[in-house]
Amino acid sequence: MRCTCHLMKNGNVIIPTVGKLVGGPHWATEPVSVVPESDSQALRAAFRETIARGTPIIPRDSSLTANRDRPAILKYAGVKSIPAFQRSTRTWSLNERGGSYEIAGLKEKEGYHGGKVTDPEQVEKFPPGTSVDAVIDRMISILQSAAKG
Repeated sequence: MRCTCHLMKNGNVIIPTVGKLVGGPHWATEPVSVVPESDSQALRAAFRETIARGTPIIPRDSSLTANRDRPAILKYAGVKSIPAFQRSTRTWSLNERGGSYEIAGLKEKEGYHGGKVTDPEQVEKFPPGTSVDAVIDRMISILQSAAKG
C-alpha cells in the first residue's frame, strides 16, 4: 500500500488515491481528499479511507495516460503545472510492506526541478505489528508540526 499527502502553503492537506499504472509508475488519481491540517479528525478519516482503497491498478489505455501532464491533484491545489505544484507543497509518503509501515518525507531532487525523492533524514520506520491508527496519528502530528514551522 502506498499513500502520499501534500501539505500546501495555505494549510490544506491533499491526499490522493495512489494507483499503479500497469508496467509503470505510481500515479495520483481520484478520489482526492482535501482537509485543513488543523482538523485532526477529518485528516484521520481521510487517511483511513485512502488506505482502505489500497493501490488500484490503472490500465495503460485509461484517460490518465492521455492526460499525463495534468494529473488530478493539480485542480485541488489550484495550480496549472506539476512544477508549480511541487514548489507549493511539502510531501510525505506513507507505505506498508509486509505488515510494516514507514513514513518518509520527500525533498526536491537535486538537478531536477519539480521532482522529489525520499529524504533519508525524514524516514520513520515502525515496528511490525504497529497499528495503522498509530501510524496515521504520527502522520497527522508530522503534518501539524510542519504547518507551524
